[in-house]
Amino acid sequence: WYGDEEIYLVLGQMMRQGAILYRDIWDNKTPLLYFIYALSPTLFWAKLSATICVLGTTFGVYKLSRNLLAAALVGILLSLPLLEGSIANAELYFTLPIVWGAYLIYQKRFWFLVGLLVAAAFLIKVPAIFDFVGLLLAYFVINRKIKPLIIVAITFLLSFLILTSYFLTHGALADFIS
Repeated sequence: WYGDEEIYLVLGQMMRQGAILYRDIWDNKTPLLYFIYALSPTLFWAKLSATICVLGTTFGVYKLSRNLLAAALVGILLSLPLLEGSIANAELYFTLPIVWGAYLIYQKRFWFLVGLLVAAAFLIKVPAIFDFVGLLLAYFVINRKIKPLIIVAITFLLSFLILTSYFLTHGALADFIS
């Protein structure tokens, strides 16, 4: 039992019952983590979804590195109880879009999807944005192409605008922003 998981689960359950995040219920995290927990009827399902994310991240590392040992090591490290790998926390969720975003950046394609992955990671936990800033900056330094970065930025901003409009129409925008 871990306190944060229970907070996420309670907020998710309340959202499933119609409560609006930041208006009716509040915590200091970004919203996508609570939406994920709203899909989980019990803590078992939240942990299962985190496990699926770890497996997806592990496969993404394999696709990126073509190294089975590296992928296995990532899967093991993300699962270690010592590193809180047995807890369905934001880190287990946001590594999935980061790794697959890195894969798509390396492939130099699907920039719209990269923007959605940036938005998803950011909306799970804000510090995830720094991983993408580093990846996109490296892409620019190596390739000297700005158009893909503009596509990513526009997609990210549109995603954020859609979420912002949700909170605006539900009377929770001020609390979401603060």
